[in-house]
Amino acid sequence: MAVDLQSFTGLYERFFAIDLTGVVDGVHPPLKTVNNVRAATAKGAPLLPLIYRQDFHQPLDAALPSEMSKLQHQVKSGEQPAEYMQTALEMLYGAVYQHGPKVSRVDTSAQLKRFLAIVSNLYRSFLDSGKRSAAGVKLVTSTPPLAVFLSGSLQGPYTVESDEMLKRFGSPIGVVSLPASYRDHPIVWASLSHEVCGHDVVHADEGLLSELAETVRSALAPHFSLRKPLDTASLNALLWSYWMDEAVADVYGILNMGPLFPLNLGAFLAAFRAHLQRRPHPGSPLLSTDAQKRPDGAMDDHPIDLLRLHLAIGAIETLHDLSPVYRDAHVKSIEDVAAAVAGNAAHIGLDGQVATASGNPVAVKTEMPLSDATAAARRVGQIIATSKLRALQGRSIQEIETWDDHDEEIALAIAEAIAAKQSIVGHGDDAQLLAGTTLAVLREAARYDAAQEALNAALDDSYRKDPIWGALIPHHAFHPHVLEGTQDRPKMAAARAKKPARKTAARGKGKR
Repeated sequence: MAVDLQSFTGLYERFFAIDLTGVVDGVHPPLKTVNNVRAATAKGAPLLPLIYRQDFHQPLDAALPSEMSKLQHQVKSGEQPAEYMQTALEMLYGAVYQHGPKVSRVDTSAQLKRFLAIVSNLYRSFLDSGKRSAAGVKLVTSTPPLAVFLSGSLQGPYTVESDEMLKRFGSPIGVVSLPASYRDHPIVWASLSHEVCGHDVVHADEGLLSELAETVRSALAPHFSLRKPLDTASLNALLWSYWMDEAVADVYGILNMGPLFPLNLGAFLAAFRAHLQRRPHPGSPLLSTDAQKRPDGAMDDHPIDLLRLHLAIGAIETLHDLSPVYRDAHVKSIEDVAAAVAGNAAHIGLDGQVATASGNPVAVKTEMPLSDATAAARRVGQIIATSKLRALQGRSIQEIETWDDHDEEIALAIAEAIAAKQSIVGHGDDAQLLAGTTLAVLREAARYDAAQEALNAALDDSYRKDPIWGALIPHHAFHPHVLEGTQDRPKMAAARAKKPARKTAARGKGKR
């Protein structure tokens, strides 16, 4: 369906109503000592599947004393703020202890199961061994990240990738986090397609990220050199190399959740920015057109909000298994929304140090015409989605996962089922469910609560059926219904034996 500004604004206003920058006290216990942490994880660890007990909890528990000492030193020395230690411990060890009963005052167990279902489903979709074998691409890992709800929210959703966990703790398993204030709003969790299908998956394929950065840089500026003044092409090549981790994550999100992902993400970013600006009312949705300097002097390593929509357009245009009628409608919708949420901007603003492969950062403080910036973003989306990569044995990422007509039609059917107040349990995988519920709310914002309720039920079912988190299901020699009532048969036979035989009239009575 075509999405206009009114539809997008309806979704934005529903997201604005969430406490996107709030703090939820009581989600985590006090974490001031090694004993505090171990007392909490002792309740959660036994409830983890074996692979997480062995490959996540055990190495992190062994590292806890040294990790605690390091965090305490960073806080005491002033290197990190006082709240840093609690946040870091929540992010790592909360992924274990939030599984335990009565660890904290706020119970997040039901929401955590839905969160884990999505993370597992999205991750396994991109790392499916059948897809990779068919494409001739070696499977790197098959263990999905763990998940945790954090008490704070100002960093939004984020992930610690498996390669970082391996270097720091010897654990090959990543962690995806969401602010606890988002826990009752699974429609906004569509950003997990960015975190899980992007950061966690791309970091599972060695060399993929650096190869994509090199490919994009060469395509945008074939004669790129930092020894010369940066023209527009070279500046875009520098920027998108720097933004590549986040750009790939967005494209991976589209390949998994489809063209509704950037609209969901755009509505979230606009609502989040509005909260940071302390708006009393949502007003019109606006996306940032500036790359801000971080406190350490570095430029934000995320692409400028508005450019992320144009990056998405470029990727969607290349979806080879999605019919042109669907593709064109989605592109037109995102173009219209992007034009509206840009405000009156004619340029993008750039400020901060940009890291380079050589290790020598480049200071950037300039503007660029918006038309040049959006054209480059669109080109980058196309390159990421279609490039044949050495890291994937000469294949493109679309040959591992893509959004096609089948996915699109399932998402449409899910949206229609929600409009008809019908269950969507078992109607699609988790990415299709997120896309379908997003579409349902875009069609009519008043359906938000009903869509959330339907999505919760579907995610509960997804968790129960998950091959990692779900219940152990035995394989029977014959279906159990065959035995229904058999336990009562001996009693019934004994009762019949004691009962007197019923007298019946003899046939042909009176005849010889």
